[in-house]
Amino acid sequence: MAVSLPVKMAEAKESSSCFFIELYKLLLPSYTLTIASCDEDIFYNGETYKAFPVKRGEITKTVDSRVDNCEIEISNTNEYFTLALFNGKNFLNCRALIYKILYPDALTDPTNVQLIFYGQIDTPELTENGTFKCSIISDLPNMDSCRTMGYSCTNTFGDENCQKKPDEMMGVGTLENRTWQGIERQCLVDSRLADGNWENGVCEIDGEARRIIHCETGCVFLEYAFPSNIDLSDGYWVRQNCDKTQASCKKLGNLKHYGGFPFIPFEYTVKS
Repeated sequence: MAVSLPVKMAEAKESSSCFFIELYKLLLPSYTLTIASCDEDIFYNGETYKAFPVKRGEITKTVDSRVDNCEIEISNTNEYFTLALFNGKNFLNCRALIYKILYPDALTDPTNVQLIFYGQIDTPELTENGTFKCSIISDLPNMDSCRTMGYSCTNTFGDENCQKKPDEMMGVGTLENRTWQGIERQCLVDSRLADGNWENGVCEIDGEARRIIHCETGCVFLEYAFPSNIDLSDGYWVRQNCDKTQASCKKLGNLKHYGGFPFIPFEYTVKS
């Protein structure tokens, strides 16, 4: 995964007069988290970017991808992300921006910067070794300035092009562990959930959200578990979503508004 690794400032300053540093800006609901992928805090353009060890994967840009994306891993320094998640900080679907600045020139000239990727946070999780991981899904298909052509749908679910109004539901349920595809996963159980198609949707409880990966009669399976002490007293909220494939569009009865181009030729390699 490690395409970009944290900069060791002392070594970089000794080896070169100028070098690049990646900055990350996570726009959370209540505040903005600014991170510098190095071992020293960076004050840039009026903001302090806190030093966190960050590993970034390659940015995918292929026609057969549903959307461009990249993965990042951030060391859980001082258990920051653990506390943030347990205090109800919802990282899912928040916007994230990745910049590359030329150090130290950018400190006095903020125009020495390149926006290399931006999008929405998907599948945030804390790993067993204390690392915060997530994918950043590109916003490019949602831009108004151009039409992106790809195999998958370029509409935003529920917008004027999609024309499918997402179903939503609130209720009171319980969290249980059940087995799906041979793996024990946490699921939300409520008999009323049988009335909807919630796969790829979002389940929110007590200010935290999880992606729904599978639904069965009266329950939905979650991509990763809510904390064991999550407060269920105010109930849950679920909302439909779409993974932008023809199959999902057809399942939701909205195929005539599908915004993808499934017959684009694709590259393949013939092995002799």
